[in-house]
Amino acid sequence: MQTDPPSIHHPLTGDPRVGLRRAQAQVSIVAAATSTTLYQLTTGRTGFVRKLLIVNRGAASAEVGIGETVAAAWTQRLGPYQVPGNSHEVFPETEIPSFEFTSDVIGRSSAAGADPDDVIVTLEVEELLV
Repeated sequence: MQTDPPSIHHPLTGDPRVGLRRAQAQVSIVAAATSTTLYQLTTGRTGFVRKLLIVNRGAASAEVGIGETVAAAWTQRLGPYQVPGNSHEVFPETEIPSFEFTSDVIGRSSAAGADPDDVIVTLEVEELLV
């Protein structure tokens, strides 16, 4: 009896493309409603946000959107993610929509401020080896 070779598809999305997961350093968003680059994709690659950690060090709740630049304008792709003041939230892969970024990952926060009241974002991105 012949069996099929094991699948190398992504277990959650079924995508057959092979990716490389990379985490980036913490990025601080210090100005509300201002685009901040969270992750720079390697030239010629696309990527998916697989994990997301948001730390809100301010007293007010913050709403964080994750997007990219399309035709010179910021376009929200993920979120908004709500983070109460003086707390943090971790969003695992199962809670993040599977959107394929074709340009750098950009973030915006509804509330932020200079250190120590900033919003800090850390991402894990799966870059596709195309």
